[in-house]
Amino acid sequence: ELRSTRYVTDGSCRSVKPVKELVCSGQCLPAHLMPNSILRGKWWRSSSSDYRCIPAHSRTQRIQLQCPNGPNRTYKIRVVTSCKCKRYTRHHNQSDVKESSSKKPKRNKKHRSK
Repeated sequence: ELRSTRYVTDGSCRSVKPVKELVCSGQCLPAHLMPNSILRGKWWRSSSSDYRCIPAHSRTQRIQLQCPNGPNRTYKIRVVTSCKCKRYTRHHNQSDVKESSSKKPKRNKKHRSK
């Protein structure tokens, strides 16, 4: 995870104060797979899953945008407050891998007659 400080802009309007947030990206390892972990075992395999750093929690923050030619604006933005390490399989983003097994036949509901 990285800490980022940035200004938010919309056209010629810019936030009065910079917004501080976390940026979750890249590869990671969960704590139990770290090299110094007691429980690590064999953690590296060529066919193993890939771990990615992704947002875990976020909050809504109100920011003031100052516009040179008009009234100031108030925006609501989502700011990431924590990250987590999530496992992805090699074919995670490929939709054709599970296509044939994911289609389940629909059952028709039978109506009871009184």
